[in-house]
Amino acid sequence: MTKDLYPWFYEAWSNLDDGRLPHALLFHGQSGIGKFDFALRFAKKLLCESNSNEKPCNKCEACNWFDKGNHPDFIGLLPEVLAHLMPQDAMEGDEGKITKKITKEDVSSDGGADKKQSQFIRVEAIRDTLESLGTGAHRSGLKIVLVYPLEALQVVSANALLKTLEEPPQNTIFLLVSSRIDKILPTIKSRCRLISMPRPSEAVALDWMTTELNRSGVVTDGIDLSLTLKETGGAVLQAFSQITGPGERGVDAEMKQFLLENLSKGRDVNWLGTSEKVFKIPMPDLLITLERWVSDLLSYQIAQTHYFFPKYQNKIAECALSANTSKLTQYWKRLIEARRYELHPLSSRLQLEALLIDYRDIFKS
Repeated sequence: MTKDLYPWFYEAWSNLDDGRLPHALLFHGQSGIGKFDFALRFAKKLLCESNSNEKPCNKCEACNWFDKGNHPDFIGLLPEVLAHLMPQDAMEGDEGKITKKITKEDVSSDGGADKKQSQFIRVEAIRDTLESLGTGAHRSGLKIVLVYPLEALQVVSANALLKTLEEPPQNTIFLLVSSRIDKILPTIKSRCRLISMPRPSEAVALDWMTTELNRSGVVTDGIDLSLTLKETGGAVLQAFSQITGPGERGVDAEMKQFLLENLSKGRDVNWLGTSEKVFKIPMPDLLITLERWVSDLLSYQIAQTHYFFPKYQNKIAECALSANTSKLTQYWKRLIEARRYELHPLSSRLQLEALLIDYRDIFKS
């Protein structure tokens, strides 16, 4: 079943008039705030066959099909690494746990399933989907195509989608979701209704986290929720997953702390040992953590303040005072440039080693 609507999205939900929808909506905003869950819930609402205009009824045949992942008029396009986020039939094993369906692309030549899952949406999946839109809807209503994250489209895939957005099929709505709208083709953005998804205020986020943690029975003794929220830049779902365990694609809390402890050593950073320990963290998360750390160093140099890592305020002050401002600024620009290629299938370990070596050279001898 789709998740309940997050309280910080109430207004955005009420503003969606499904009686006058364009052929494509692009939900964009910060990562880790629930945009995908919002879009998935909206897709279910559009396909719901009840008379409710506010939310999916969760009772009709269409809603049941949607929850089981077999609604004939809904298509979700996600990278293999995120396929588990989609509604799907539970394939229960002996212990009653849901298992992942293995596709042909996952199986290696020797029959194993050890092939690394792609972080991109395959162009074949895009083409197959667009071809299937030529037929009418099975339930004589709408067809819904959800693409997440939109920035996971490679150039060929993005161009194929663009061509369809220029000449959209009848009775088809595209729900596109992105955390990096700066990486989306302007021609795609111009053919969508852009919907900015709000980040919750600190008070709303902390209230939601407290309620959910109590409901889950998670013991939070010694955990500063406000501190954790700041470390994630206000990404409430990522903060929540750091407390309850590694998230769907979130940073493992233990490895993240190890990275921060080594960054706090400045010129004495153990770049090789750190790379060996944390390189399995998804590259987007590594780059975000590095960006936030460097942002705090620059903030301290400029105004003797910081935002993301108050727990490390003393170390931030030490590092900021010993860092060359010009080199620190250049390193910040390099991190921004690296974000352009964060999903590229390069060796994460080699990329991280190079970044940490350059980080070491920021500091005065």
